[in-house]
Amino acid sequence: MKPSLLIWKALIILLIGLILTVFVSYLIYVDEEKRTEKEFSLVCEEIKTKIETRLHAHAQLLRSGAAYFNASDTVTRINWSEFIKQNKININLPGIQGVGFSLIIPKSQLEQHTQRIRNEGFPQYTVHPTNDRSEYTSIIYLEPFDYRNQRAFGYDMFSQSVRREAMEQSRDFDIAALTGKVLLVQETDDDLQAGTLMYVPVYKNNEQVGNIQQRRDAIIGWVYSPYRMNDLMDGMLGSWGSDSNKIINLIVYDGDSINDNAMIFDSYKENNKKGNRFSTNIVSLDFNGRKWTLYFTQSKEQIKYSSKIAIVPFAGVAISFLLSLLLFAFLNTKKAKLMAEGLTVNLSARNKELIKSKEQIEGSAAELVIANETLKFENEEKEKRAAEFVIANETLKFENEEKEKRAAELVIANKELVLSERKYSSLFSHMLEGFALHEIICDTNGKPVDYRFLDINPAFELLTGLKKSEIIGKTVLTVIPDTESFWIERYGVVALTGNSIDFENYSAQLNRYYQIMAFSPAKNQFAVMFYDITKRKQAEEKLKITFQNLERSNNDLEQFAYVANHDLQEPLRMISSYTQLLERKYKDKLDRDANDYIRFVVDGAIRMQKLLNDLLEFSRINSPIKKIEQVAISTVLGQVISNLQQMITEHSALITNDDLPVVKVAESQILRVFQNLIENAIKFKKKTELPKIHISCKMQNNMYQFSITDNGIGMDMQYHDRVFIVFQRLHSVKEYPGTGIGLSICKRIVERHGGSIWFESKVNEGTTFYFTIPV
Repeated sequence: MKPSLLIWKALIILLIGLILTVFVSYLIYVDEEKRTEKEFSLVCEEIKTKIETRLHAHAQLLRSGAAYFNASDTVTRINWSEFIKQNKININLPGIQGVGFSLIIPKSQLEQHTQRIRNEGFPQYTVHPTNDRSEYTSIIYLEPFDYRNQRAFGYDMFSQSVRREAMEQSRDFDIAALTGKVLLVQETDDDLQAGTLMYVPVYKNNEQVGNIQQRRDAIIGWVYSPYRMNDLMDGMLGSWGSDSNKIINLIVYDGDSINDNAMIFDSYKENNKKGNRFSTNIVSLDFNGRKWTLYFTQSKEQIKYSSKIAIVPFAGVAISFLLSLLLFAFLNTKKAKLMAEGLTVNLSARNKELIKSKEQIEGSAAELVIANETLKFENEEKEKRAAEFVIANETLKFENEEKEKRAAELVIANKELVLSERKYSSLFSHMLEGFALHEIICDTNGKPVDYRFLDINPAFELLTGLKKSEIIGKTVLTVIPDTESFWIERYGVVALTGNSIDFENYSAQLNRYYQIMAFSPAKNQFAVMFYDITKRKQAEEKLKITFQNLERSNNDLEQFAYVANHDLQEPLRMISSYTQLLERKYKDKLDRDANDYIRFVVDGAIRMQKLLNDLLEFSRINSPIKKIEQVAISTVLGQVISNLQQMITEHSALITNDDLPVVKVAESQILRVFQNLIENAIKFKKKTELPKIHISCKMQNNMYQFSITDNGIGMDMQYHDRVFIVFQRLHSVKEYPGTGIGLSICKRIVERHGGSIWFESKVNEGTTFYFTIPV
């Protein structure tokens, strides 16, 4: 055989080997692509499941917050902070920005609400934005109360359309609702992120919420959580988000559309800008009507192929070269030549066998192709089952962990239940109030007709005389046949509706009063707790009689003061008139002592008249205020200055004032307060200075605080309480005339208006009287 022919045969074998190598490599590559696509889809579904699970966990947290409000009469700021700490959200739900409560505030209550929050220690608090609306919602609680969350304090989320849409959806359908894409008010210029919020409604206790209108009427606010999307997704996906582990990129879009305006999260922005994409997968996530589109991408640089993709081509090329070299060496030997000649002789004889073998080979090749396809299918099924097994194994592992966790919680709960039962049993046996548990009995129409005793405590036996061994299991009509149907109907309502009642009742048989409370611990059951209030009722009756006697006595005293004043005024006027007449007629005919005696009598009569007038006014202060109205204090001050004009002119007094408010008071009484205090300020002036008096007012703790400051003689603060007592004086009548009743009248008037009065003073430096009137 010619050398050139040998070379061509070797090259043909080499070419065939290379072609087979390329073909097999291609099949392996296609198989690897399918495997990676399956893995890609499985990971995408796993991530979607993680996000859905975490969103439902957040919703459950908010539901527990709403339940906390429903189970409590009031939830204070401290209560809410402790509740959030107990839930350990940073550990159990990492990535959450906070958990808060937003309160609905009618426009008519906005000012009162603002003042209440300010009184809690937040003087700058206000509901914002401040534009006029018929209804406001304000974030009043938000924990943790850090720098970012403080920016949201007082924010009205109802004022923004995207938030409002989710809040109304949550309210109308009693669900946990997500908003669309928003910018949180917590955001600063540092690390700006897209945001979303989740709301759960809080309704009034014991209100019907069976339809949309009932839910709208019962709503009082929302428990909610704000989320910064990057922080939230990092908390949901955990280690998947680290650069070393992440082989898939995720973009989250709000809604169905994929555009930059709707994007709320991008797991790796630099990778997503690359154009060398391998595959993409779009998954839709629906949470109570709010859709998110999860857009997954995977680039070629992120794919980890099996090592056989590189091994098969290398091995195929190597084997092809080796086979061609071996064939070349074989054909080039003499032995090969002789064998070839011998084979040529027998070629015809074996031709038929070759044809037959060819047919057998072709049949075997067909079977091999079928077997190969079958094996390929079986491998795909095995890979699928393996993936399913991995998922099932992870699920089983999670379920086992959950079961172990529930088992541990069950053990703890069982211990707490045993302890609770012991406490309940001890409380039940030793409580002083009577307690009884009953089961309601109804006729075929569902109407309550009787009830059965299920359990009673020792106090019940003591208060009623009924023994537990004699009544348990029996009906009330069997134990007490004359029980009125009214009680059966009343307790039946409690058992069937769950509505509690609280009332007082008098037992004619026992001649005792009882305070009775009835509630439903379970369906068709009601419990009654009662205690003896006979002593309290008797005390109330005595107090009522005493109050009536005091009221009658006060009326008698007031009438006596009026009559005494009226009857004494006339004799005093006669004494004063005739004494003055004696003084004018006999002034020059009497000696000096007689003139002094006459003057003493006149002064005494005048002081007696003033004292009687002040006593009458003091007694009348207790009478009901007939007219309370809005009064301009500046007008009242003008009237006072007019009344005291002679005294002001005589002492050259200077009276100034700041802007004064309009206050809801009895005008005549508040005028008397100002007049008494200004009159005292002029009367107790220094001998060396002209009197200066200044009146001002400021708002403090929802009260108008008035002040009247003078530059008079002042007084020692040790007499603070004494000056407001009737007839108590710090100076003699000769030094400073008066009855000692004026400040007592001021105190009585101010306190009847719901305020208080006090003063600050230093001897020889002046005095400031303060008094308050509610807004």
